[in-house]
Amino acid sequence: MYGFLALSIDDPDLAALDVLTQVLGGQGGRLFVELRDRQSLAYSVTAFEMEGVDPGSFAVYMAGAPTKLDESLAGIRGELGKIVNEPITDEELARAKGYLIGTQAVSLQRYGTQAMLLSLDELYGLGATHHLDYADRISAVSAADVQRVAKRVIRLDAPVVAIIK
Repeated sequence: MYGFLALSIDDPDLAALDVLTQVLGGQGGRLFVELRDRQSLAYSVTAFEMEGVDPGSFAVYMAGAPTKLDESLAGIRGELGKIVNEPITDEELARAKGYLIGTQAVSLQRYGTQAMLLSLDELYGLGATHHLDYADRISAVSAADVQRVAKRVIRLDAPVVAIIK
């Protein structure tokens, strides 16, 4: 795991963090395509975030062969360095936004999910209907927003690295 300081749940940059995480993670994300598909460094690799009332975490998880550990860490650093230093493409931005908005819309089909979000939004002081504006917040994210948040949360100069063999 390669972890970084992230944002709290009421931070206005949280939508950009969601987009950042989606651009990096998932089967179509940069980490999967580059480190698993192209370089064969991992069995599994993704980015994820865990936000809360207090600052949460942003991390990259990778599972691979111990013999490729140094290459794998260098690959993660390289991909994270790219997203910090270069804007994401319009295609990546559109794909990530579409996925996030679509996934949230599907999740709202369940009454249990709606009840949970109403409760948590109110509990966190966001207002019970905060989750209903998610698509608008995601739609408003620009490539510059994603790069700004990447620079804020990805600390290549001070990573937290956990290696489990």
